[in-house]
Amino acid sequence: QLIANMSHELRTPLNGVIGFADILKKEAFGPLGVAEYKEYAQSIHESGVRLLSVFNDMLHIAKLDSGDFELCLDDVALDETIESYVHKFEREVEEQEKILRTKIENGISVEVDTSVLREIINHLISNAMKFTESGDFIVVCAERDGNDLVLQIIDNGCGVAEASIPKLTAAFYQGDGALNRKFEGAGLGLYVVAKFVDLHGGALSFKSEPGKGFLANIRLHNVVKDMVTSTAA
Repeated sequence: QLIANMSHELRTPLNGVIGFADILKKEAFGPLGVAEYKEYAQSIHESGVRLLSVFNDMLHIAKLDSGDFELCLDDVALDETIESYVHKFEREVEEQEKILRTKIENGISVEVDTSVLREIINHLISNAMKFTESGDFIVVCAERDGNDLVLQIIDNGCGVAEASIPKLTAAFYQGDGALNRKFEGAGLGLYVVAKFVDLHGGALSFKSEPGKGFLANIRLHNVVKDMVTSTAA
């Protein structure tokens, strides 16, 4: 409860910081005059967004661990839903000169909690973005297998050692524990993904080797519904 209350209290002023930093970096009310100011505003904005993500993860974890998180299921079009989640990464992908593609089966609907599915996809794409370099690719695949939804996020980044795979969903796990580690993050993303997949009655697995990329595989059971096609009267 303490974590949930503190996260709520901290998110409100942090949203203000992010909003004002966004106004400054876009020079919405006119030029800032000195180029460094725009760069500093960009850094403040990026740091604020990263910190907000940590707070959101803490809120999710508090609810999940206490058993207070309830699924809110909706029937949605699979392709449109996932494409909308992937779209938010386009600017980041362009800036980092990476390739983000989707391979989604058309014409089916799924009964899912869309906020949970969004968090799962966001965390897995963010993880792939973190461990790939300029010119690398990330592919989001989704298809039905009977009544199950199979979702995969694949990249050709640095990968991880097989021995590290069982540890990836541990809270606060960092492959590199040094204070000056290359990759930033609180080590909560895959922990949250695992909790959400479990809440949805699914299964999560990983496949990777050093230097050979990373594959996250999710199977959500009995969520696929036949797409209802409306006909003109």
